[in-house]
Amino acid sequence: MNIDNKTSLENNKDEWESFEEKEFSLDFFKISNKIALFIIIIYLSILFFASFKANADTADNLPVVVQELVPPPFVPVHNQVADEKAKVVKVTMIVEEKIIEIDDQGTQFRVFAFNDSVPGPLIVVHEGDYIELTLINPEKNNFEHNIDFHTS
Repeated sequence: MNIDNKTSLENNKDEWESFEEKEFSLDFFKISNKIALFIIIIYLSILFFASFKANADTADNLPVVVQELVPPPFVPVHNQVADEKAKVVKVTMIVEEKIIEIDDQGTQFRVFAFNDSVPGPLIVVHEGDYIELTLINPEKNNFEHNIDFHTS
């Protein structure tokens, strides 16, 4: 190792030690300022969220409608125009792993079918409605499945 490299390494070591001393020191005033700021942020967050009235019990008081899902391109029985009152729409979907034929040549493909259809059935609700979905994963499936609502 030549002298220039050794001097450079020593300077870097000195710089690192001064950085560590400055950033990781247990200076009481720096710590107390950070703790005070943290407490203020937590307090303001609690005030912010507490200022909004939680309406968790709203859905409990709404009428319940059980929607029977049908395979596409059909649409479940529903009102075309929304009623003035919101409702809870209950639906059940069964996820099944199955192999289907996708063309006239007999090509087979493994799919995740929702209520025995690919794509899955349409759930129809109106603005303000709540959806209560029961998703059933039969034990014969190789994987546990979930569902992702891109429109919610």
